[in-house]
Amino acid sequence: LDAEPLFEGERRKTIFRPVEAEALLMGYRIPAQDHPDMPALTMLSWALFGLSSSRANESLVREKQVAVSVVADVEQGLFPGLFIIGVELRKGHPAEGVQAELDALIQDAKTSPLAERELERVKNRLAYEILASSKSAPGIAALMAHGEYFYGDPRESFERLDALKAV
Repeated sequence: LDAEPLFEGERRKTIFRPVEAEALLMGYRIPAQDHPDMPALTMLSWALFGLSSSRANESLVREKQVAVSVVADVEQGLFPGLFIIGVELRKGHPAEGVQAELDALIQDAKTSPLAERELERVKNRLAYEILASSKSAPGIAALMAHGEYFYGDPRESFERLDALKAV
């Protein structure tokens, strides 16, 4: 496959539908899954968006109450190399304001490293997710298939836990 062209600047698409509340979907380019920075990016993703106690959930859902949910995903399937953030907004709250909040959250993460407590919380949750998946034969098979498909090695899903713990 030919390499994708580099994109300069922001690309934006607004879709209008008759809905009660707005939603926001943002994407950022990230390195390939086997890049050495991916464990750290995964940890940051969970700390900012992946836990009920994540920075985005605390700010947008609990404190400011502008969103119903905030999710993020390091995309591996349909759009590999894309980090996706999704926000389901409360009625009456425009996406533009929430985008500014997310931008500020990301800028803050660039200058303020994760607290040790945040990092430990994420490590524990990711370890739980991987270990809980491996309690059954179908769960182990799914983890092995994931490792083979995305990394070329069925053991990689299990070894990934060690890489995450090292962050």
